[in-house]
Amino acid sequence: MIGVEGMWVIAGDFNAVRCQDEHKNSSFKSACARNFNEFIYDGDLLEYELKGRKFTCVRDNGWKLSKIDRFLVCPNFFNQWPEACLRGLPSSHSDRCPLLLTINKKNYGAKPFRIYNSWMGKSGFKETVEKAAAVQEVGGSVDLKLMKKLNAVRSALKDWRLESSKKEGESVFKAEEELEVLEKIMEERDLSEVEE
Repeated sequence: MIGVEGMWVIAGDFNAVRCQDEHKNSSFKSACARNFNEFIYDGDLLEYELKGRKFTCVRDNGWKLSKIDRFLVCPNFFNQWPEACLRGLPSSHSDRCPLLLTINKKNYGAKPFRIYNSWMGKSGFKETVEKAAAVQEVGGSVDLKLMKKLNAVRSALKDWRLESSKKEGESVFKAEEELEVLEKIMEERDLSEVEE
């Protein structure tokens, strides 16, 4: 990749680890690691440190762990965004954890508020929206009144959602949290019979 102009990223499953610390409970092939490191060095490639987890691939029911997925970047890219962050996200539906490379710390203002169709059938949703929308704003232009009314609905729905979530218990969310904790434990040690 030396001599190639511009900024570029090579990302994906390289099916190779760089050192012995990047795998657990599987055989380490030093020749393969050496070849992969030479590929990175010869290509003048750089790698961001992985945050959030140590391994990107979990196989054999959590027994085999490895870091075979990664982002490799050219020096121009790395120099442009030296503070970029590579984060391993929870792997709910796969043996791989998704990787997220964040290159900018920009403030785009308030996060957009979303309303999900599933909320509309839940107890208290309609009443919360109607009550917040019924508040009369005094003075100001029509668009300013509308903005204030939408902000009131947004704020009321946030409060309703928090209260609703507490009441429901959200067992799926709790189960995913427990799974993530177990995955982090597996990175450090084997699971006990109780934990499995």
